[in-house]
Amino acid sequence: MSVSVSIQFKNGDKISAALFSSFYGERLKKEADYHATWVKAYLLEEGVPLDTLDPGVVMVDFIRDVIIRKKMTRGIFSLGKDGACWDHCERGNHIIDFEKLHIRQTRSNVQRNQDVKDAAKELRKELKEKFLETKFSVRICRWASGEGIFIKWEGLPLKEQVRENLWSFWPFCVVRF
Repeated sequence: MSVSVSIQFKNGDKISAALFSSFYGERLKKEADYHATWVKAYLLEEGVPLDTLDPGVVMVDFIRDVIIRKKMTRGIFSLGKDGACWDHCERGNHIIDFEKLHIRQTRSNVQRNQDVKDAAKELRKELKEKFLETKFSVRICRWASGEGIFIKWEGLPLKEQVRENLWSFWPFCVVRF
């Protein structure tokens, strides 16, 4: 079922235009949260100050990467000055504030290795608490693109349910299922 929503990115007193979707609703909100988390983690990793981040640029990047590359082409997308442009939004206006977005910041390579180990332990603990009857295997893996955490389990929950619990573990969770 289609659900309408509008998305905006915010950093300090700067706020992007609102992207309205009449079709994607909750999926668009999740993609926007994930995209914002990725952007903030990347900037922290590169040592770029967050006050230089322009929410309008993040919105353009979000439209390109998420909507075009993931072929989210059903329904209607439109841009407006703010979320109030559409009074018929079923899910309202979703504003993602970069200052309030929680990211674990990494340090040196030695410390980063320990951070990944700690994140893997914490992730396993959180998944066990959330999904009591499921046994998870959480391992640290090294790929050509870097290291990350590999999660394996059988049966329920669905990948989407597990993925919802991974936001705060970025940038460690280059997750493979």
